Formats: sequence, structure tokens, C-alpha cells
Amino acid sequence: MKSIEESVLSRIYGRGRGCVFSSSDFIDEFEANNIDKALSDLTKKGTF
Repeated sequence: MKSIEESVLSRIYGRGRGCVFSSSDFIDEFEANNIDKALSDLTKKGTF
């Protein structure tokens, strides 16, 4: 099973370069606090 970070990252990359996203784009699959944490962690890692 994918982690939330992996799932979020997969969906972001799947939209293509230059696409804008926010945490609300992932609310259908995850809880808001988990999305915010995953996006924060990915940012801290320098992923995007």
C-alpha cells in the first residue's frame, strides 16, 4: 500500500508539469490534516 506522500506525489506528477494544485485537490481521498502534513514533508524534502 502506498503512503499518503507517495499517493499525493503520484497524483501531482500525473497532472503534468506546470499544473497548480492545493490540498483541497486531495480531500476526496485523504483527511485534510494528513494531506497538509504530506505536502509539508514533501516540501521540506525539496521534492517540489
